[in-house]
Amino acid sequence: MKPFTKILPQFKDVKLVTNRDNYEEIYQSEQQSHSAWLLDETELIWEFIEELAEADDKSSHDKPLNLYDFYIAYNLKFSSDVSLLNKSKVLQSGLKDFSELLNAVIRAGNGELNILVTSDKLKLKILQQFIYLRIFLPVIVDGQTHNQAAGEVGIFGTKKAGKSALINALLGNEYAVSSPMLPTPNKVTYSAANKDAKEISLTYKNSAQNFHTVNDLQKFLTEKNSLANKNSETLDEMTIALPDFPAFLNGARLIDTPGSNFAAGKGHADIIQKTLVEVPNAVFVMNYSQYLTQDELKLFDEIYKQFNNAKVKRPILIALNRVDEIFDSEESKSYERVADYIHYRLTALGYENFLVIGVSVIQAVYFDEITRLIEPPATFFERMINYFKKFFVKPVPLDEQLKKLKTDLRGTDKVSVVVFVRNILTDFEDFHSIVINNVRDLQKINRINYLKCLLHNFIQNR
Repeated sequence: MKPFTKILPQFKDVKLVTNRDNYEEIYQSEQQSHSAWLLDETELIWEFIEELAEADDKSSHDKPLNLYDFYIAYNLKFSSDVSLLNKSKVLQSGLKDFSELLNAVIRAGNGELNILVTSDKLKLKILQQFIYLRIFLPVIVDGQTHNQAAGEVGIFGTKKAGKSALINALLGNEYAVSSPMLPTPNKVTYSAANKDAKEISLTYKNSAQNFHTVNDLQKFLTEKNSLANKNSETLDEMTIALPDFPAFLNGARLIDTPGSNFAAGKGHADIIQKTLVEVPNAVFVMNYSQYLTQDELKLFDEIYKQFNNAKVKRPILIALNRVDEIFDSEESKSYERVADYIHYRLTALGYENFLVIGVSVIQAVYFDEITRLIEPPATFFERMINYFKKFFVKPVPLDEQLKKLKTDLRGTDKVSVVVFVRNILTDFEDFHSIVINNVRDLQKINRINYLKCLLHNFIQNR
């Protein structure tokens, strides 16, 4: 699978920061495009970023420091063999640390690169550094078999964490009811439909029905969820088969679960426990702005005990949702700071075998919706016309397209999508100097793509 994000050539310089007091040197490096700063493993990224921000506040420079331009990770020391492969060919083996690995990747260019390691623990540590550096490369454990039977991915979290919305972001459309007023009251499994299927199929209480549109499915689910939540009840399990199931899941089914701390607590807890036993892959959704509440920690501990015990050792992917709110906070506007802080907190509590990645579910869902509004699904003939048209017609900037959409959709619920996306793009330009001029370039800042890459990697090699 091709990565969702461009791997290189953004790293033109790789620097190992050894003197944390030399902030002047670090500030000057901001003028050098996209340097990767590799800290010693005894340092803490989140503390380092906070000190960068504090030093910048005291600086006499007119230009504020753009923390988004700093790619900061740990310079892991490899105690076992790590190799870089291009398809099946070994490009370099015996890499001693993460700096050597990164330099080897830079020399290799943009080929289909893979990293071969000797343990799952080392795989996770390397993948976490790639998350911090906002890139992705598949990491494979030596001897691990390629799994065509992809299994299932369970999505877990407390109420209002954004589990159903994350399902929608991963599936690319609003199939699940994601209203905070209507939490999911049951286990809902999303799977690929039969090859020739054209409609959405839902199986519930041993009977199946088809839906022609996503809106039809939403209406049915909303009615069922409303009644269940009114009576503080759970519903029977549902299975929803989709004709346009995303390829990155390799056939793995996605399972939505209830919040662990809602009104129908006993019924919800039973569903969660049953699902935990069944699934080989887990995504734990957290609210980034709450910094690990007691309810979140309690549920994570339940997941951890099921996935890491005497019989099994399976990694957990932690999705820190709502990181778009980072622009509204007074803290340093850095995704890596937030992710590393949560990683530090959980590690200090004795947990291991997990990855932390910051995402914005609402951002991803709205990006997909804006893309459909600006570039609706087209026939093959229409796509060919549009392809040749771009050579003769000057493209309309995305900002102008959004202004027109806002006018056209005024008075409808879709206008809020346009307003949200425009605000996000303004934040990226103001805080990160990133300008998005084309609707397709929205995926460059869509952090859900990193989670898709990680899920694909784990599903393929479980």
